[in-house]
Amino acid sequence: MAQSFHPTPLVAAVKTLFCVVVLTVLLLVAQSTLMGLLLELLAAVWLAGAIFVLFAFMRARFQTITLDDNAITYSGGILATKQVVLPYERITETSYVQGVLERLLGVGTVSIDNASGAGVAICVHSVRYADIKPLLDEMNAKTGKGAGI
Repeated sequence: MAQSFHPTPLVAAVKTLFCVVVLTVLLLVAQSTLMGLLLELLAAVWLAGAIFVLFAFMRARFQTITLDDNAITYSGGILATKQVVLPYERITETSYVQGVLERLLGVGTVSIDNASGAGVAICVHSVRYADIKPLLDEMNAKTGKGAGI
């Protein structure tokens, strides 16, 4: 039975919101030197922030990791799509990494290596921790590589 996971745009949205707030504060502090451009600059900063958050939600919507009986499939891309099908017998390592912000938000980065040695075959950022553990456990059970997390 196939099982699918999607990344969450939460980390990108929080980082963008933080940057927008910092830029807003800096613009408000420097308003006397901006010569009446404060409102235009604030509007541009908030519009850019909204576009980045929208893009994060779209990117997360179009990325999928699917586990089936024989392989793991990664599909992603908004305009140009990429699909990687990796049979379980070719997987050499599965791992996850969580930075400070990712740990606070309960997400992490899943990396899956294969035997080709050409680098990481599949790398997906901002996958929920609740999805990461079953993903790694199931892949490790299917490949016989260990107990997972």
